Amino acid sequence: MKKSTQLELITLFAIYCVGEKGTSKRVVLDFIQEHKLFSLSPTMSAQLSSRNEPVWENKIAWVRNSLARNGFLDQTPKNFWALTQKGTAHLTSLFLSFLSEAPNHTNVYLGEWFEMFSNEIASEKNPPAPSHAP
Repeated sequence: MKKSTQLELITLFAIYCVGEKGTSKRVVLDFIQEHKLFSLSPTMSAQLSSRNEPVWENKIAWVRNSLARNGFLDQTPKNFWALTQKGTAHLTSLFLSFLSEAPNHTNVYLGEWFEMFSNEIASEKNPPAPSHAP
C-alpha cells in the first residue's frame, strides 16, 4: 500500500472513530496523534516554516482535501470533516486491502481500533441469520 493510500486510510479511519457524521479537524488530528496511528519521523514532526503546524498535520489536511474532491468526505464548512457513504465504502476497501498486506506496514499502527472496525466489517459481511419465530 502506497504511503499516500496509508494516509487516506488513517484519515478516514480517524474520522470514523471520532464520529463519522462529522467532527472538527482538530479532533481528528488529536485522535491520530493520541492513538499514534502512524509513526512520525523527525521530518514529519517538524514545523512548517510557512504555517504554524507540523508537517504531518499539513499532509493530513491535504489528504482530507483530496478525499473531499473524490466524494469520500462531505464538502461541509471549513475544518468540519464528515464521511459520506462513498467514504465509508472506501474506508472498508482500504481496510481490507491493508489487512491483506498488514505485515508490510510498519509505519501504521491502528491496534485496538482496527479490531473494533474489523468486527464491524465482519458483522456487515455476515449478518446474523434471521430468527424464525414459531
